[in-house]
Amino acid sequence: MNIGEPAADRDTPYSEIEQATKFYWNMQEDPLLAGYELLWRPSSQQQWTHQFYVGLVDTVEVPLSKDNVVFGLRAVGTNGKKSPAVFPMPLPSEYGAY
Repeated sequence: MNIGEPAADRDTPYSEIEQATKFYWNMQEDPLLAGYELLWRPSSQQQWTHQFYVGLVDTVEVPLSKDNVVFGLRAVGTNGKKSPAVFPMPLPSEYGAY
């Protein structure tokens, strides 16, 4: 299930609803880019509480429900410096809304 896609219908068994969250982004070609880092925090927190270095990839799936946490993604430079985190946006759904 991509971010923003609804369950099949109201009768979808809970066991069939994925608790994983998938992220996709456009990876930039830059010799100063070492990779990307996924951040998250509980909805009740204001600061990032977890970070996960995913490397030079353009997609990642984590076993965390998007209902319980706030996610962010940031670039990591070859010098170790990190960009400000950006919040992911859902993929457009077939229903014309996010």
